[in-house]
Amino acid sequence: MIKRDEILTTGKKIILGVLFLAGSVFAQEEVHYEYINVTHSKPVYEEIEVVKPHRHTSDCFEEYHVQKPRYNNRSSENNIGMDTIIGVASGVIIGNQIGKGNGRTAAKVIGGILGGTVANKMRNYKHVDDSYDDDYYYETKKRKVCNIRHSTTHTKRVLKGYKNYFVYNGKRLHKFTKRPKEQVRVTTTISF
Repeated sequence: MIKRDEILTTGKKIILGVLFLAGSVFAQEEVHYEYINVTHSKPVYEEIEVVKPHRHTSDCFEEYHVQKPRYNNRSSENNIGMDTIIGVASGVIIGNQIGKGNGRTAAKVIGGILGGTVANKMRNYKHVDDSYDDDYYYETKKRKVCNIRHSTTHTKRVLKGYKNYFVYNGKRLHKFTKRPKEQVRVTTTISF
């Protein structure tokens, strides 16, 4: 249940908010700009550290070795080579000798498929069998890796801007700008 004090507190907050908004809507403000003469300008410097890289051209490349396969991995590829074609032809010839009529046609097809498969498997088996430790070779390559040695370091003064000094209402003030100024603009705002 909401208490009576909470309702009054919330109501007071709403009334104060409305009064604040109404006051800011009806509040008036007057802005004046004046140009004040600068008495003097003082340069502002910053000390920065400059590092000049020094390259050694003899260190720009390094050699590395890459292990590459001597043969392509043919067991995962489906290559049709001359041996596969000969195997298919042999299978068709043998299949032609077996069967009669439509059975002969089926025997040719099955013989061709079996002959091609056997020839392909024999080729892949031969390459796997021939390549134990010598199935890789090493290729020497160069890559660019320049050693940059930061041999020269010195500090340098860099101009950041200027402090422009002026007197306003009896106070000595300054305004920072990128260039020296003869006058600075002072903004005066009066709210009522």
